[in-house]
Amino acid sequence: MWRLAVCLALGCAAHAQDRATFEAASVKPAPPLAAGRRAGCRGGPGTADPVTLDCGSFSLSYLVMMAYNLRVYQLSAPGWMDTERYDVAARIAAGTDAARFRTMLQNLLGDRFGLKSHLESRQMAGFEMSLVKGESKLHPAADLGSAEDPPWTPPPAGPPMAVMAAKQGKAESMARLAAFVADQLRRPVVDGTGLAGRYDYMLSFLMDPAGAGTSAETSPDKPDLIEALRDQLGLRLERKTVPVQVLVVDSAGKFPTN
Repeated sequence: MWRLAVCLALGCAAHAQDRATFEAASVKPAPPLAAGRRAGCRGGPGTADPVTLDCGSFSLSYLVMMAYNLRVYQLSAPGWMDTERYDVAARIAAGTDAARFRTMLQNLLGDRFGLKSHLESRQMAGFEMSLVKGESKLHPAADLGSAEDPPWTPPPAGPPMAVMAAKQGKAESMARLAAFVADQLRRPVVDGTGLAGRYDYMLSFLMDPAGAGTSAETSPDKPDLIEALRDQLGLRLERKTVPVQVLVVDSAGKFPTN
């Protein structure tokens, strides 16, 4: 029952007869990043390269967050998991969906790092995203495409900067938008819009290094995230204490096995 509860909470795919694995995978400690380069991850279901995963200089924490579809505040792990870096390359079977991809990555981390974890429910300060005066400035998606949100990958590692950012949503769910806002604010964001469809939108805002959503550097042509959501999309954020499922890492090895 507990294993089933974990899978339901984190979106695991159940394959009783078929253990989900990559066709081939390599996990190695990463060399120091060259000047001007940043950690990054590309490929996977829902991207332009659905049959390849290529992560360079990614921390184990970020790999766990991607595997279990977690935000930063949903992971409790040893400090070294944020600093040790790894290169991951994997080949994915054609037709693999996002849920099975995550299960494959979970299994890879268990096999190579001996990762063991459990879930806890914790109360955290966060936000609820809702409509301003019951009206939305979002546009129904012109093309639903696959009607599935692509796999989430953690934001790039490195110090945040106060720069203008643009977020374009195409056939995106409100749950995915709420998750994006949560990444920016580094706080849980609950979707309370009641909008079940998929939408196209453009959001421009001043990225806040403090992750508070508001900044003294904002101006009419450089709105902070909270202002941009309200004025550009007709959405508001209300501060609330919300329950959050947190994945607690019980044990993991620093050196991946082959």
